[in-house]
Amino acid sequence: ANGSDGQVSSWLGAPAGQDNAWGNFGDPTALYDISAPTLLPQVGGKGRARVVINNGGGRIFERLPNLRHLPESEADVIANAHGLSFEAWATMWEMDYLLVSAAEDMEGEFDAGTTLVEVRPNEEETRRFWEEYGKL
Repeated sequence: ANGSDGQVSSWLGAPAGQDNAWGNFGDPTALYDISAPTLLPQVGGKGRARVVINNGGGRIFERLPNLRHLPESEADVIANAHGLSFEAWATMWEMDYLLVSAAEDMEGEFDAGTTLVEVRPNEEETRRFWEEYGKL
């Protein structure tokens, strides 16, 4: 078990009937539980926001010392590298969709339904963040 399976379903069920429940997931976690939104009509609640940080795979594995020196082809397999967007997924489950690639994209209010917020981080800014973080 890698800890990703069922997290989205758990988030949908845990605050069942409550409004304004937010869940934050990495893209592999969201993909592992891609059928979870089938539960939406059962769990109720307004203003649900599901945030998927889509950086093209399990990029966290790049941070593990034992995996940093793998050939790119092997690292891509471990990271489940992909070029997918989550917009069609939101459409399939009748969720509103918002793409965020800069902080200003989050301005405004969400509708009372369920919104899928796809965050696509800037790779260069992410790299600089980790460099600075490593200096702490």
